[in-house]
Amino acid sequence: MPSASPIDLDAHPYSTANFYNEQTLWKQEPRSSLAPGDAVVRRTSTAGHIALFDSGSDPFGAVWLYEARGCATGVVHDLRTVDSSYLSIRRN
Repeated sequence: MPSASPIDLDAHPYSTANFYNEQTLWKQEPRSSLAPGDAVVRRTSTAGHIALFDSGSDPFGAVWLYEARGCATGVVHDLRTVDSSYLSIRRN
């Protein structure tokens, strides 16, 4: 993010389209090179999802992620399957 912002203010300038399609501030990484803090992102024409990678020995299967599931649930740490629709990215 370009600068800090209050947690209750949705003011960031990015969507999953930015993370999926641009490589100005992050670059695509091979799944075999995922490290804690890297992200996995998917994007369709109308929706997307992004999560932070924590750990897992099989990046094509179930891995531990931190992800925001919505205001009611908040951020969770969970074992989740990451299929081939997700790109692996790392901050430059």
